[in-house]
Amino acid sequence: GRISLKDSYLEYQEKIEGATEPMTVALDNLNAQINFATSMKDSIRTGKSLIVNLQADFMKKTPLTLNFVFPLDSRVDTFFYAGHLSSAKMNEFNQASLPALGLKFEKGSLKEISFDGSANATISRGKMIMLYSDLEAEFVKKNEKDKNKFMSWAANTITFSSNPGKNNKLRTASMNFERVPYKGFGNFVWKTLQTGIMRSVMPSSKAQKSDSGSKVKKQKSATQQEDKKQTKKDKRKKKKSKS
Repeated sequence: GRISLKDSYLEYQEKIEGATEPMTVALDNLNAQINFATSMKDSIRTGKSLIVNLQADFMKKTPLTLNFVFPLDSRVDTFFYAGHLSSAKMNEFNQASLPALGLKFEKGSLKEISFDGSANATISRGKMIMLYSDLEAEFVKKNEKDKNKFMSWAANTITFSSNPGKNNKLRTASMNFERVPYKGFGNFVWKTLQTGIMRSVMPSSKAQKSDSGSKVKKQKSATQQEDKKQTKKDKRKKKKSKS
């Protein structure tokens, strides 16, 4: 079946401990097309995928396209995603980055963001290319409105002011996030993208840790274990079919 959404609005908010305002990600003028939506077993066995194509204005301003592919016969809830965000001011991210990370973008122009990746019920991984220039940032403690001048200097010292940099070399950032079991799909997707954004501007970013505190090494290990389990299942299935 096919489902369409027109002129909708989606807002994801999360209360962050110590922050005065919730982390907010808003999608306005949202239009979406959902294809091959089914729960029929015969249709699932055909190997088709549920496809979601979404267009919206990120933070009510910037055009965003986001595409998802959900294989209906996946045994580990695998899905694939890709997206593109058009030009914007870097401070449009503050509603999300300030409450969650204490990082405030003062200046900077975003040319575009493109990303793609894959995930399952546990882990999300991908790549992001974020093109921007003239970035200036500051750190603000979550429970304080006044900025810390030293930390603002530190933020501008350890962040990349542009991509490509002075050597005209383009940087690609990795995205890694371990899903928090009791949080929803919106949290899973946004936190994955957040790791890519933070690594694009700050190579030593704390975004390399998930909400549960697990490091990327643990995430890779968990993914490898998941892949091994899936491989063993496939081998057992082949043996049964031969017999």
